[in-house]
Amino acid sequence: MRRSASEGYALPAVLVFLAVLGLVASYFADRVQGAVANARTWQTIAEGTIDLANARADTLLLLNVNRFYSFGVATAGGVKVRFDDRPYRLPESTVTFSIQDHNGLISLNAFRSDMMGRFLGQSGVPVERYDRFIDVLRDYVDYDSLRRLNGAEASDYRTYGLPPPRDDLFTSIEELRGVLEWREWVEDPANADWRNWLTGARTTGFNPMTAPPKVLLALPGVTPETLPQILADRELRRLTELDVGATVELFEDLLVFFPAGTVRVTFASDKLPWLTRYNVMFTPLADDQPFRILDSAKEPVTAASTHAARAITPVTLLD
Repeated sequence: MRRSASEGYALPAVLVFLAVLGLVASYFADRVQGAVANARTWQTIAEGTIDLANARADTLLLLNVNRFYSFGVATAGGVKVRFDDRPYRLPESTVTFSIQDHNGLISLNAFRSDMMGRFLGQSGVPVERYDRFIDVLRDYVDYDSLRRLNGAEASDYRTYGLPPPRDDLFTSIEELRGVLEWREWVEDPANADWRNWLTGARTTGFNPMTAPPKVLLALPGVTPETLPQILADRELRRLTELDVGATVELFEDLLVFFPAGTVRVTFASDKLPWLTRYNVMFTPLADDQPFRILDSAKEPVTAASTHAARAITPVTLLD
């Protein structure tokens, strides 16, 4: 019997077909696996967002139904929540939260030059540039167009192609990115945590009971050697009872041993790659609600983030 010339190509054709079929199947398998992974990621993000919303509700309730003290609040069951940005974890929750009293930070709107100078020194600013940083900041918030000796007004900002200074108080700490000298300072990786030290809130004084260590070191009489004992002692009693040299005497007109009317609340979830910060103002006399969320911002979670870098304290808010 005579064989067809095409019969010799049947097997290679089948093999090529099977190879192509395998490639197509592998492609679609990868696409399906990718889709499943994306679905799981979005499910995790959705769960984390829900957990965060529940934690936010519990925390805002904590702030509005409990008595305030110099350190923060205490529940009826005796649970203390300190407003010094230390992280807490709710029971059986993926969420951690921290609260920072704005009175415990250095106000960009009203500060003492000597305290700001010591803070700048800690941040690596040469002493000969202190006056420049301080005068530029004061020119930014004052209500006139008169330039201080080392300051900057609208014409100086135009030279750099920047909007003129507000000539009014800060409404957000992010405005610091547009202030001469300071705009480079905030971009320095060494000052990555600058939002944890400064505030644009309209505070009424300085509360050493809630100040971060870097801010405490800006007070006269506080040194790296005395700081650990101060931090340990303020867990037990008011700082006015501590031996911190000239601090209380020199700052008597500035110290207020009570939280401000605004706090920064930070939330982080084990299921989310970012943390969320809220600036909250208490409005107990308002007709509609006892607080207002002034603004919020998301930031990526890093190894240096407050909640990642510090020990987390478990806490039960609702007794």
